[in-house]
Amino acid sequence: MQLRVVTDQPWDVPSDVLVVPIGAEPAFDGPLGELDRRAGGELRSLVAFGELTGKRYATAITAGGESSAGRLLVIGLGDAPELDRETVVRVASSAERRLGGRTVKRLAIWLSPIVDRLAGDAAGAAELVARGVVEGGYDPRTIYRDDVETVPPVLDELILIAPGADASSLATAAERGIIIGEGANFARTLSNRASNDVSPAVLADEARIITYI
Repeated sequence: MQLRVVTDQPWDVPSDVLVVPIGAEPAFDGPLGELDRRAGGELRSLVAFGELTGKRYATAITAGGESSAGRLLVIGLGDAPELDRETVVRVASSAERRLGGRTVKRLAIWLSPIVDRLAGDAAGAAELVARGVVEGGYDPRTIYRDDVETVPPVLDELILIAPGADASSLATAAERGIIIGEGANFARTLSNRASNDVSPAVLADEARIITYI
């Protein structure tokens, strides 16, 4: 998976799916209002209809309209004014898992709403979101099966959108998040493999592989 950090506005970034984090009772002004306008008012409609409440981890998918994204995946951040690190990871993981069974090659995530709730820590948001996407793509059923229909999509590109940020520093942070996520997935695979498949000798071999990576 390639990683790209861009500082454009979210509606200008081409992608298959754009993840839009929102809080409870979102105010449709500023960039969120413009994104809604380009989506033909779909975001407001989802909220008005009760399909989208902003409840943490709740999701809804709608057409991208005149934005550069094929689809918008809106995910709730909840009503707390701040987010802890684990919640950010889970938000990103939930977005990736929500796309299970779909064909998605380019996934873009708008970081600004998360950065605002991390007291402006853009690098932290980039690291945690990238980690969450990687961990969200993990499905233990694929260890021994090749025909899991609802497996999360294997991405060609993850695009993090952070208008006005330092793209280089965010890319470094996101790469760190990807490495952490891959390590977590590796450990999960070892724990999920059958006991007759992971003998002490096999576990030792896996440990040696890690040592030489």
